[in-house]
Amino acid sequence: MLYILSFFLIVELLVRLLYWKKKGRLTFAAPDQWLNKNLKKNAYLTHPYISYVKKPHVDSMRYPSNNLGYCGKKNIGVQKQKDITRIYVCGGSTAEQNDIDQLEPFDPGDTWPALLEKSYNANHEKKIELINAGVSGYTSIESLIEFMLRGVYLEPDIAVFYHGINDAWLAQSVAGFRTDYSHTRKTTSFEDRYVLPDFRYLFSYQYAVMKLLSLKKPKGLLDYMVLEKPFKTDLAMLEKKSGVFKNNVRMFCHVCRIHNIVPVLVPWQYKPELIKHVDQHEMNDDEIKKFIDLLEMNNRALKETAEENDNVKYLDISGFEPDDFRKDDWIHFSRAGLEKMADKVYSELNSLM
Repeated sequence: MLYILSFFLIVELLVRLLYWKKKGRLTFAAPDQWLNKNLKKNAYLTHPYISYVKKPHVDSMRYPSNNLGYCGKKNIGVQKQKDITRIYVCGGSTAEQNDIDQLEPFDPGDTWPALLEKSYNANHEKKIELINAGVSGYTSIESLIEFMLRGVYLEPDIAVFYHGINDAWLAQSVAGFRTDYSHTRKTTSFEDRYVLPDFRYLFSYQYAVMKLLSLKKPKGLLDYMVLEKPFKTDLAMLEKKSGVFKNNVRMFCHVCRIHNIVPVLVPWQYKPELIKHVDQHEMNDDEIKKFIDLLEMNNRALKETAEENDNVKYLDISGFEPDDFRKDDWIHFSRAGLEKMADKVYSELNSLM
């Protein structure tokens, strides 16, 4: 028995020393990234009509959710308070994300919509309440359905639409295009996963569990949502494909009008020169240029929709720099980018309040 205990003690010390050598710091508890509760796929639930939604009350550094299963830990009442302007924000991971790099001081609730809410409420007597309905992997279709089935019943005054990348990356550029995106999306089931308990004060155990679960399929969220990867790329008929996106945007705005909600369209922010590779696609330089054209078409579709409808608002924001995006990640904001996005949307939204 003593030999067994000695063996595990040596392994525990070895894992801690290796972590110290790699990270340059010692810590008593295993890092948050090693915990089961922080695995991305454990933050979502199967939904019969939207494929998947965020799970309520997720206690995670990366993907926290509130009582209604929306981003952040701040609970939201279904009934809107009369003296508050309620703003619903939909999008993919670039609406859902907090500071992925977790620079100190780090607050897991600090998405750009949450930062927008903090900034606005600190400077105005009449308060706003942000509902962040951003979900990783969502395209305009999932957000449209979620908004119709759940979002409108929260009675928002304003609905912000922030999409473009996931439609282009996960559907419009994938071969066999269908207008309902069924050529690439599949029915999702999160209920078959097996989760071992977290014991973060045992480095060796927590590291072993993390590695064990990393071998289990499906491995990541993308495996749950797409039929196959890597994708077969097809960048033909981009005008038609962007037209489908525009139609989804129009339907979102129409749902808003029916429910007396002001639709606000925000162009998706990126720096074209940072795009050297598109994940799960094999694209040469010419194809990457076409992919960038597709992103621009989707952004133009947002602006055109607003120009065609007087009651649809378009926020003409731009001016992001390479440092506003994560290193080697041209999709997601850095800490600086989150703060800049919140500031820019805040400035533009002021005129609507």
